[in-house]
Amino acid sequence: MTDVGSLKKDKKRPYIPLIPEEPTKVVDHFNNYLPNYNVWLKTLYYTGLRPKELRLMKCSMVILGVGDKDLLVLSERIN
Repeated sequence: MTDVGSLKKDKKRPYIPLIPEEPTKVVDHFNNYLPNYNVWLKTLYYTGLRPKELRLMKCSMVILGVGDKDLLVLSERIN
């Protein structure tokens, strides 16, 4: 029987934050090649919805212009 050793861990690259000019390049790239991707990401970020919930939403669930706020009315089936 052979001795089973642990797998070697991959050396991970350290996190390197973007320089100030790079976020603009990233956004421009997606606007050129996948224009709706930025809209989708912003919707996820601002609504706090999970991707599956966002895919199951229908236009009738969005109520705009109610007083000072807009509403998302999600059915129990979604959340």
